[in-house]
Amino acid sequence: MNVKYKQAVDEIKENTKNLSQIDAHGRLKFLNCISARRVFLKDNFDGLEFYRNIIQAREFSIIDEEDKLNSCSFKVIGAKTEYLNQANIYALFHLGSYRLPNHYFSSQGMNFSILLNDSAYQLRDKYKDLFQIHKTEENQKLNFINAEIPSSLLQIIRSLRSGYSLSVYIDGNEGVVNSENQEKFAAVNFFGEKILTRKGIANVAYRTGTPIIPVITFKENETNIIEFLEPIEADKSIKQAESTLKLIQTLWNVLEMYVKKYPNQWQGWIWIHKFINRKGVSCIQKGKLNGQFIFNAERYSFLKKNQTVFLFDHETFINFKINNSLFTILDYLRFNKLEYERLREIISENLLNDLYTNKIILNS
Repeated sequence: MNVKYKQAVDEIKENTKNLSQIDAHGRLKFLNCISARRVFLKDNFDGLEFYRNIIQAREFSIIDEEDKLNSCSFKVIGAKTEYLNQANIYALFHLGSYRLPNHYFSSQGMNFSILLNDSAYQLRDKYKDLFQIHKTEENQKLNFINAEIPSSLLQIIRSLRSGYSLSVYIDGNEGVVNSENQEKFAAVNFFGEKILTRKGIANVAYRTGTPIIPVITFKENETNIIEFLEPIEADKSIKQAESTLKLIQTLWNVLEMYVKKYPNQWQGWIWIHKFINRKGVSCIQKGKLNGQFIFNAERYSFLKKNQTVFLFDHETFINFKINNSLFTILDYLRFNKLEYERLREIISENLLNDLYTNKIILNS
C-alpha cells in the first residue's frame, strides 16, 4: 500500500468514527442494515462496528475505482482467455470493490455493455471517463443500457448478438414489485429466507444460449481480488420458467457463500430489506398480563425525525409512529422494570394489550 493510498484509507476511517451521531435518514439506514444481517446471518455482532465497516467498504470501493492515487492494483483469479474472447454475461455482485471487474474488462480490450439502474445510467459519462484509465484498445467499445426502460431487454439481446459481453449486478434490485410487474421477479432462497429478485438476465441466457460467468470481488490483506467462477449455462432440457429459476438461484447461492465469508464487504445489506416480506413473523405473544415488564430492546429501536418518534421493528423492517407520552414510558422501561398494576395506571388496557401482544414489552 503506497503512502498516499494509506493516507486516504486512514482519512476514511477517521471520518467514520462518529457514526453514532447520524441524522434520522442515516439512522434508518443503519437500523435496516443491522436488521438485515440479524435476519439473514442470525449471528452475534457489534451493530455500530458492522455498519461502520459497511460504510468504509463503500468508500474504499470509490477510491479503488477512481484510482487517483495509482494504487488500484488487483489480483485476478480464474479468468480464462477462451471466455474473455467471446460474448458472455458477467454476473457481478456488490461485494468488495465491486466495479473493478469492469475496469479489468477494459484492460483486456473487451467490447462490453453495462446494465445500470436509471440513477446510475445518468452518471454514465463519469463511468466512461473512469474506464479510460484501464482501456488498452483504441477501438474498444463500451456501452451502457438503462435497465429500467421498456426496450432494455431488446438492447441486451442486440448487444450480445453484436459480440458485446454484458456486465450486470445480480443483487442490484431496483423498483417495487406490484401486480403489473411481478412477472419480472423470481422468489429465491437466500440464507433460508425468500427474497424477490429480477430474473431478466436468466431469461436472456436461456433465449440466446449465452453463458453466465459469476465474478466475485473481495478484499484480503488490503489486496483487491477479482475471482472468475466457472460458466453457468441455461438448461435447455427443461422449460424456460424452470430453467430461469434454477439459474437465478444458483447465482444467489454463489453470493451467499461469499457473503458468509466476507459479511463486512457486502453493500447489499443496505437495501436487501426492500425485497423480503417479513410481515408474517410478528410472533404474537399470548398470556396473562401480570408481574414486571421491560421494553423489548432486542427487537425494537427508537427512531426520531424532527419532533416525531417512531418505533422500528428489527424483525419486520417496519417503523410506526408513537406519541411522546408512550415514548417516555417505553424509554423508561429500557432501563427499569414496572409492575403491571403501575403500567395499568398510566396506559390504557387496550394499548397495554397491544404492546404485550406485539412483544414491545416483555415479562422481566
